[in-house]
Amino acid sequence: MKSKADHAEDLKREVSQDVARAMFRSLFWNVISFKRKHEGYSLKKLADDLRINKSAVSRWFSNDPNWSINTIADIAFALNVEIKVMAMDKQTGCKFGPSGEIAEQPSAWSVTNPEGRSVVRSAFAGGVPISTINRSKRVASHPEAHILTIDLDASEIKKELVAGA
Repeated sequence: MKSKADHAEDLKREVSQDVARAMFRSLFWNVISFKRKHEGYSLKKLADDLRINKSAVSRWFSNDPNWSINTIADIAFALNVEIKVMAMDKQTGCKFGPSGEIAEQPSAWSVTNPEGRSVVRSAFAGGVPISTINRSKRVASHPEAHILTIDLDASEIKKELVAGA
């Protein structure tokens, strides 16, 4: 007979599995909804691409699918999307990807010239620049060892990791 602690641990595991399934179902449904709106995509097209019956695909999104990793990869392939994997330690908050620990990006930063005037300001969302204001063409050193190159003529933004900067 299981102890209360074992039963509680099993329940936590089941909830974690349910959440993971729901996240993938929601993820793929959002991609399909976007593609439906912008490209006329359909569940029939997904079923055809996967070489399965449309009713099976419909059941995935109306029930609780228990997809294998291969099925998830097949769906992503059929939808022409890349799945990015990230794990976060619940105690420390450290994030990990397939290549190792993921360094946190600043949510916003600015660079000043020698006179103390702000010349570049940038805001980030998920490590991706979402807005940059630059008052002059220049290369600015980022405090987290990144270089931000801004070329106003080409409207191009490049960010590179610089070792030991």
